[in-house]
Amino acid sequence: MAVFKALLRCLSAVILLLAVASPASAQELNDPVVLDSGHVDAFNVTSDGQSLNLNLKEDVTGQHVERAPESATLRVKPEAFHDKIPGLDLPGYLLPLSQDPNLIWPGWDTMGVAAAGLGSIDIRFDSVSGPGRVFLFTQSGLGGGIEPLLNDGLELHSGSVRTQPEPAHTHAYWVFEAPGTYTMEVSAHQTGGGLSSQVRTYTWEVGDGTNPAVVPPPADVEKPETAAEAPVCTPSLVPMIRDDRTSPGQWRNPSELSFGLGPAAATAAQQAIGSIPAGTKVWAIGSVQQQGVPWLGANTMAESLIEKSTGAVTYEIVGFHGPGTMEVLVPGGLDRDQGTPWFHGDPGGFSGSVEIPANSHVHPSWVFDTEGTYEVSIRQTATLLNGEQVSGEAALTFIVGGQGNADEGHFDFGAQIDESCGATEAPAAEPAPPASPTTSRGTLANTAGGPLTGAIFILGAAWLLLGGSVIFANRKR
Repeated sequence: MAVFKALLRCLSAVILLLAVASPASAQELNDPVVLDSGHVDAFNVTSDGQSLNLNLKEDVTGQHVERAPESATLRVKPEAFHDKIPGLDLPGYLLPLSQDPNLIWPGWDTMGVAAAGLGSIDIRFDSVSGPGRVFLFTQSGLGGGIEPLLNDGLELHSGSVRTQPEPAHTHAYWVFEAPGTYTMEVSAHQTGGGLSSQVRTYTWEVGDGTNPAVVPPPADVEKPETAAEAPVCTPSLVPMIRDDRTSPGQWRNPSELSFGLGPAAATAAQQAIGSIPAGTKVWAIGSVQQQGVPWLGANTMAESLIEKSTGAVTYEIVGFHGPGTMEVLVPGGLDRDQGTPWFHGDPGGFSGSVEIPANSHVHPSWVFDTEGTYEVSIRQTATLLNGEQVSGEAALTFIVGGQGNADEGHFDFGAQIDESCGATEAPAAEPAPPASPTTSRGTLANTAGGPLTGAIFILGAAWLLLGGSVIFANRKR
């Protein structure tokens, strides 16, 4: 009986360890890191319905890696410097609205509050300090001028607030006036009162300086040979759409979705957009998220694509059916150029292709000048680790001036690599990481077993000891 009592005490301790270890294994990373390129949601806000949590989420060292903001240095390279920032008429370091793969691309994400039934969130800059001024703003409409995002104008001061009126994933223009170190203390609040987060500290290093710990994007890292361990088959590339209207998001077959561009998408072209003249009434998906409009981007961040391919993915338009003209482009900078064209389509033909860097996420503008249904076929081509190229095609459906089943929310057109040896259907969707306020979602940089793994091992061993003791006792009797 003494043995049984001792084992029961051991099991009780293990159960307590499990209760304590579960949250600990899901904490945000605290390892120091310098981020100088790639996609970063600097202000990532989540909620469990009882509180708000603010941290940093990045896709540089892995996918959706959640970090303590205090552990990360956000590095703005000297290459970001411009002699004159259009609209501000001053020199500075400019981080653009659309992603430049050579620079850091910081934004914010409040999608993690939707599951808790929350909506509008205030991101409050409690303290801002540095050697120069900081500006945060966006672009007005299609090719328009700069537009404030803060409650007190273009310049980011101590006390400035960015109100995100609905759950969204958003990017903006950042301008730092002078080189040096900038510090921001930031907190998140439910608009109108209610829940608030802790205050987090963000550090930015701007311009020249030592940078010993920069972590390069994983796309350029030489990957180990794994072909000998895989079954002999022909991998294929399968285009998919990541649907972030649910939490967690899901990769879905493009044929399941139709994007409705209703009244909220209607606007006027403020300048010529490809072959569409200035002043034309258009229906557009912009480069920033807008309520009542589907926000369709493109990404090369599916886990299987990162693990089994290398280099950029080519997107090429191979089919177009619709009543009017379509122009797809990444908007120009603040100097009001027409931007970088991706695809063109009209009843007379179609053209265009673009290379999207590995492990990247970009939102172009999709512009249509006539109401009706459009079907746009796009071929994606990627290069496997052995140098072989694989391709896949999918058709995207847009209902301009009407309704579909994907009329609002965040979507990304991407692809997965299927190695199921001859499968004709899309592979099972790679599950998006859970959107728990304390979960490090999809972390590729931390694969070792944590406290929970050890606790489970101890629990199993304890059960084996208990079983052995029972058998021994029975035999002794």
